[in-house]
Formats: sequence, structure tokens, C-alpha cells
Amino acid sequence: MVETTNLQSRRRSVGAFYFQAGVREFIPIYPLYAMLMGENGITPVELATLFSIWSLVGIVAEVPSGALADTLSRKWLVVASAVLKSLAFLTWYLEPSFWGYAAGFALWGIGSSLRSGAWEALLHDLLSEWHATGDFGKIFGRTNALATLGVGAGELAGGLMIIMGYDFVLLISMVIPLVAVAPFALWVNDPPKDEQAYEADYFDNLKAGIAEAGANRTVLYILLTYSTLIVTYGVYEEFVSPLFLEKGFSLMWVGILGAFISAMEAAGMALADRARYIPLTKLLLMMAVASLVLAATFPLGGWIVPLMIGGYFTVFGMSSTMFGAELQGAIQGPARATVTSVAGFVENIGAVLGFMAFGVVAEYFGMNGGTLATGVVAALLALGFIALGNAWGITRGSESD
Repeated sequence: MVETTNLQSRRRSVGAFYFQAGVREFIPIYPLYAMLMGENGITPVELATLFSIWSLVGIVAEVPSGALADTLSRKWLVVASAVLKSLAFLTWYLEPSFWGYAAGFALWGIGSSLRSGAWEALLHDLLSEWHATGDFGKIFGRTNALATLGVGAGELAGGLMIIMGYDFVLLISMVIPLVAVAPFALWVNDPPKDEQAYEADYFDNLKAGIAEAGANRTVLYILLTYSTLIVTYGVYEEFVSPLFLEKGFSLMWVGILGAFISAMEAAGMALADRARYIPLTKLLLMMAVASLVLAATFPLGGWIVPLMIGGYFTVFGMSSTMFGAELQGAIQGPARATVTSVAGFVENIGAVLGFMAFGVVAEYFGMNGGTLATGVVAALLALGFIALGNAWGITRGSESD
């Protein structure tokens, strides 16, 4: 009876992870907020500045919030992040100006930082308590896929809801994060911390996490990959909707095509566990080819463009999930959430540079020019990481099994 109860409790916990991952991202304002801000006088450079503020807040908050997650309840930090995300959209509704949008992005950035280290570390430690760490890659891939499907469903809903106006879409978006986190608050519990982590205070965890990030060569390689290569696709994702608008698609089709792109990305994430035996060099070559496919959309128009962009997002969705799982497998010390947050920290640094670079290119050459630049830069980075991986003797964990 006790074993049955424990099994049911574990299933509820994993189900809460799945529900929170998918529903949290069912945000109908996602494909529309760049256009919303544009209609309220925000220029491409100002839009890039807002995205940079979002990332800068993450830079400031990411590592300290990871150390916080190694010290306090990871569960309740995830819950708090949902509240902050909801408040971000409320701020946009109440103050539709540059500074109102900046404040909303700041709240959203703090919430994302609270969640990033806590979420993955909590999942890994729960599986460790259940003696099921081998399932991490599978469950992590599924949560990422569900999150991306949630984005796609939200984008589809946004394309349909826009007939009700931006305010209606914003208010719906404000409620969703709170609904998503309710089962998580009810059914997920923090596992007991190990003795070393329990005795460490906030600053001990902060120092331990930063030290491992610099001393563990595999972790360092993944951090470099996150901050330069993987971040290019995260940055570009924010400009896909304006690109489709520039390519001549209607506002409704922008939402529908955004849902298609998210579905393609989710497919890649769902395939990550099955593709875990792909060698590092082949994985990076796939990313280079996908990046060149993205760049090749520059002179094109019509329906071939979203198909090519969808292929790019499939490969990068799979790759980013695989690198995330590899990071958790490479971490050896007790400050797991801090090391995970260091990954978010360096990714946010890359994102600030990426947003500003894309914004400047788009100001002079349009979203199409920014797309070309993104594809070329990402392809060169992927080839560079092949050389670096060979020089450092880096192999993916599954290659050495």
C-alpha cells in the first residue's frame, strides 16, 4: 500500500512538472507583443533595447537566484516566478509605454531567473531521490517539448484572439501563469537536501557553484556553447513574428505560423532523448547546416520561408535540450541550481549582445537582414565548437557510456 501511494505521489509530481511546463507557456500575447509595442511607438532599436533589459535583469539575478535555490525551497521559488510573470503582463496592460514595457520585462526576467536554476535542479534531485536519474533526459526533453507546444498553442490562440484587441489578449496572458503553477504548488515537494548542501549557507553555495562552473571543463564547454551558439536561436525566436510580417503575412497568419514554428521546435525537443547517441561533432554539423538553411531564406518569400525556419528550430530545439541534459549530468558538486544558473547567466550575457546586434542590423536592413546575419554567425560558431571540442577532448556523456 505504501509503495502504491509513493508511486501515485511520484506520478502526480511528474504530471505537475508537465502541466506547469506546458500551460505556463500558453501565452497568447507571445506572437503579438512586438507588434503591440510597435503600435505604441516602439522602434526596432527600442524593441531590441527592451529585450536587452530583459536579459540584463537575468544577468544580475541569475546566479544569485541559483544560489538562493540551493539554500531555500526550490518549489516555492518556482511558484514565485509564476506570480512575477503574471505581474509583468499586468504592468504592460496598465502602462503601455517604453518604461512600462521595461518594468514588465524586468519582472519577467526576475521571475525567469528564480525558476531557471530551481526548476531543473528540483527535477533532477527528485529523480535522484527516487533512484531514477536515468529518466532525467527523457522527462526534461518532454517538459521542454510541452513548453514549446504551449508556446505554439498560445501563438495560435493569440492569432485568433487578436480580433478582441490587445488588452483582452494581455489579460488572458496574465491569468495563465497562475493557473499553470497551481498543481505544482499542491503536488510537488522539495526532497531532503544532502548533508553537505544542508550545512552550506547562501554564500557557500554561490562560491561552490561558480567554482565548479570554471573548474569542470565539460561544464565550461557547455556554458560557452550556451552563451554563444545556442543563444543565437533564443534571440532570433523573438524576431520571427516581425519577420513574417515583413515577408507579407497577415497578423492572423503571423500567429498561426508562430504556432507552426513552435510545433517544429517542440518536435526537436521531444526527439532529444532518442537522439542522445549522436556524436558531438555530428550534432554541431547539424546545427551548422540548419543555420545555413535559415540564412538561405534571405532572398525568398512565400510558404517555403516558414518551412525552412521550422527546420532550423527543430534542430536547435533538439540540440539545446541535449546540451541541457548533458549539463545536469556533468555537474558533480552539491550546488546544482547555482551551476545551472551560471548557464543562464552566460546565456543572458550572450543574449544582450545578440539582441543589440540584431536590432542594429534590423534597423538598417530589416528583419530579413537580421535573419541572414543570424544564420551565418550561428553556422560559424557551430564549426568553431567542433574545433574546440576536439582540442579539449570533449565528448557527450552518452558517447562515453
